[in-house]
Amino acid sequence: MDRRSMLRNIMLLAGVAAVPHTSAGALFAGPESLPAPTAKLLAAVADTIIPATDTPGALAAGVPDAFEKLLANWAAPVHRAKLVGALEAIDTKAQGETGTAFAALAPDARFGFLDAYDKANGLNADYAELKELIVTLYYLSEPGATVELRYEHNPGAWEPSIPVTAETRAYGGPSGF
Repeated sequence: MDRRSMLRNIMLLAGVAAVPHTSAGALFAGPESLPAPTAKLLAAVADTIIPATDTPGALAAGVPDAFEKLLANWAAPVHRAKLVGALEAIDTKAQGETGTAFAALAPDARFGFLDAYDKANGLNADYAELKELIVTLYYLSEPGATVELRYEHNPGAWEPSIPVTAETRAYGGPSGF
């Protein structure tokens, strides 16, 4: 155990000792999850934006789970409501146009619908942030950073001339963005 972890644990124990016993359990409660239909919608949207091809997609990279944790541990209630609202707007529009929930559509139909939705709503700030977070979480995941991108540990070997082919992948890593 390093010094920082030890100090954090001591401070946590001191804080728990100061809290009445009835509310101490709330400190260790897990993050609030999205309702099951919203979580399914999030997975369908993420899978449509970054599907599995010759590289892992958003589902294999764990983007929906990371997104839920981000909402629970980072987003303020207003921000969370905007992002969930952007997700629900996709589902509402899909149900209005196709009569089916977005997550229930076939992958090809989801892609066609989301492509048209993106063209019509690309300037919507909440929708743009939703897409940006999905893509960012993908490229911050291990599969996104090491399989989709070419990971270069810095400092790495100097390569003065790299042949660019159809198989060449972009660089990812601490300074590769």
